[in-house]
Amino acid sequence: MNHCEGPDIGLDLGSTAAKMVVMDNGKVTEKYVVPSHKWKELLDKIPPVCSTYSTGYFRSSVVAKRSCTEITAAMYGAEHLLDGKTMDVLIDVGGQDTKVIDNRKTDFKLNDKCSAGTGAFLEFIAQYLGVKVEDLGTLHHKAAGGSVNINSTCSVFALSEIVSHLVEEQELEVVIAGVHHAFASKISRMIPDDVESVGLLGGPALNSGVVDALEQVLDCEVAVVEPPQFVNAVGAVIYGVTD
Repeated sequence: MNHCEGPDIGLDLGSTAAKMVVMDNGKVTEKYVVPSHKWKELLDKIPPVCSTYSTGYFRSSVVAKRSCTEITAAMYGAEHLLDGKTMDVLIDVGGQDTKVIDNRKTDFKLNDKCSAGTGAFLEFIAQYLGVKVEDLGTLHHKAAGGSVNINSTCSVFALSEIVSHLVEEQELEVVIAGVHHAFASKISRMIPDDVESVGLLGGPALNSGVVDALEQVLDCEVAVVEPPQFVNAVGAVIYGVTD
């Protein structure tokens, strides 16, 4: 890894949120997040630096010493933040798509044809239910292990099922647990059966209900790569300074 004086900047300019980390000798010292359309606000926070590295949908919009794809950034960032441990599979849940990266084969699958299994799906459902996205995890655990079945992988049809459950006077917490299980089931279809370790990153990884549902569906421990929203920004730097 090439070191130089001053901190390095990692920018992850995603489809929903733009993230920035300031790193000094491999450690994150500052981090920021703004809506994607306000990504230029991050540039005002950049101190005198050695270099800037970028990833994400809009990575070509910023002048950077080096850029990389979200797949590469996720792999480098996760391994760095997990102190060199390589997970069998990484699940990067974004606002508009979800990527499943098989580190064993250096292969990946992308779900971008439907919002089910993405952050947008959870935001859509939370808005309908009148709850904050950040409260979904707490409500999930209040379901005490119970959940309803939501079979559709389409957001619109899933909402129809949710309405039906609410009409049947199912408790809100049980419905939310069902949403998380449907979410996890959608993602699980992209994951090989023989995985033993899974790393989860992206904003929805902050939702403990999602983590719980994935562990139940996959029948294995799911490790949240901390801080999950900034893994790719970190990875952009680590990849950029690696020979």
